[in-house]
Amino acid sequence: MLNTGTPADHCARLERAHLSLDGLSVGDAFGERFFVPPTTAASMVEQRTTPLGPWNYTDDTEMALPSGRTGVGHRYRRGGGLGVPVEGDAFTRLAAS
Repeated sequence: MLNTGTPADHCARLERAHLSLDGLSVGDAFGERFFVPPTTAASMVEQRTTPLGPWNYTDDTEMALPSGRTGVGHRYRRGGGLGVPVEGDAFTRLAAS
């Protein structure tokens, strides 16, 4: 059964979730820049060179976004977890877009 009430620290939780998604997308884009020949990647790491842009995030970030949107929708299962059917619907809508 879904509980549509929100916990007392809901705003703080949302802020942490947003920061987590920001970090995930930046890390994803950063890591994507290292899909180059191994010697090139090793040289970049050794020289501590920042990869040139643009830093585009990947489908990993795209798949994480519906989870964040679901949490923002305030739909919780008993115990505070996100409802799996809600997330599944979000992934289905994303795949169809």
